[in-house]
Amino acid sequence: MHDLKWILNDEKQTKRVRFATNAIEHTFYVGYNGSTVPSDKVPGVGLHGPCVSTTSVPVQDKPSCVMRYNASDRLFFLKRAGLDANHVMHLCVEQTQLQISRKHIILEEYIARNKRKHGDCSPASKRICLAH
Repeated sequence: MHDLKWILNDEKQTKRVRFATNAIEHTFYVGYNGSTVPSDKVPGVGLHGPCVSTTSVPVQDKPSCVMRYNASDRLFFLKRAGLDANHVMHLCVEQTQLQISRKHIILEEYIARNKRKHGDCSPASKRICLAH
C-alpha cells in the first residue's frame, strides 16, 4: 500500500516543461552523398565526412530552410571534393540506372494496382467481354 501512496494523494501535481534557449549546431563539408537522388543526371551532394565544427547557437522561432543545389552547384561541390571527371561520369551512369530502376518499380506497382482493381483479364478476354 505504501507504493501506491502517490495515487491516493489528493494534492494536485504540477508538471513543468522547459525548452532550451540554445541548440547545438554541427557543421559538415558538402560532397558526394549516395543517399540523395536528384531527378536530373548529376549525382547528389549532401553532408560529407566527419563534423568540422560544433557550436552553440540561440534557438530562433523562425522556420529553417533546406539547401537544394542545382546541377552546376553539385558539379562544383563534387570537383571541390576531389572527384575527377571519370568518377563523376561513373556516378552519373549509376544515378541514371537507379532512376530507371525506380521508374520501373513505380510502373510495376501501377500495373499491379490496376490488375487488383479491374481484375486480372488478358487483352483477349477484354475483347470478348466488350463484345457482349
